[in-house]
Amino acid sequence: MGAPLLAARRAAVAEVDEEHRARYAGLLHRACEPLEPETAAALFPALAEWAPWQPEIAEMLVAATTDLADRAVWAMAGQELVELAADDDGPYLRALRAMLEATGDPDQPDAEPERDQPARQRAASLLHHLLLHHRYRGGGRPTADVLLRAADTAAAGHEDFARSVAELRLYALELDKDATALSSGLRRLAADCDGRPLLARDIAEGLSSRLSAISGPAPDAWWETARTLGAEPGLAQSLFAIRLTVSGGSRSRWTEPWRGELRTLRRHAHPDVRASARETVTAREAPQSVPGTIQW
Repeated sequence: MGAPLLAARRAAVAEVDEEHRARYAGLLHRACEPLEPETAAALFPALAEWAPWQPEIAEMLVAATTDLADRAVWAMAGQELVELAADDDGPYLRALRAMLEATGDPDQPDAEPERDQPARQRAASLLHHLLLHHRYRGGGRPTADVLLRAADTAAAGHEDFARSVAELRLYALELDKDATALSSGLRRLAADCDGRPLLARDIAEGLSSRLSAISGPAPDAWWETARTLGAEPGLAQSLFAIRLTVSGGSRSRWTEPWRGELRTLRRHAHPDVRASARETVTAREAPQSVPGTIQW
């Protein structure tokens, strides 16, 4: 790698005068030709922030991500595309859609010794990294709207991606909304889990984790949503109701109406819902001291 390439890698947008940014972005783009693993590793991390000044950068990343004949740089390109994910039909969604469509190609390698479902693996990687960026990056990027656009794209005729779709919708869900909005969002999430009890259980656990990360007393909307969903017959809705009830009840030290909702869920028509509700207790049955005995 030559000195000019190393120098180009070091510059951030803020360090280059606005009048020179388009030319500098063009320099970065040209430095990626020919596109080799060493070049990609050195320059790709800098490309996303320069893409607004050089549209060809995004097109290069889409091409590298979706070129199934090339196996050297697609993963690095895909991660940079996530940085460019936006609410509109941008480069990230175009790459995702291309890989989802390619999963239907009957000539795709299927459990071969050297390759297996390459298009599916790339689509799954794009969805996974989008979720990771939303969860662990600051500044709210990608936004909840971006997650929902990706979820809708993956859900359109691609049932194998039901788990990714549900996870994206779970983390796009705003848990501090009013009861009507929260109930609607959780019902939509439950529809993704319809007929998939293992997925319903896992997404309910994910909801529990999200609720646990919120500090302070439970919003009133949580109880109203738990009451509404718990009265519905679906497994996922009722598992979500349990998680809301457990989170709200424990925060209030199990005051009413949380205990009443727990009792209701323990009488639910679905045996898994009843069992799950009974696993939570409002008071521990600690052994009492008896004079003259040793407590172990």
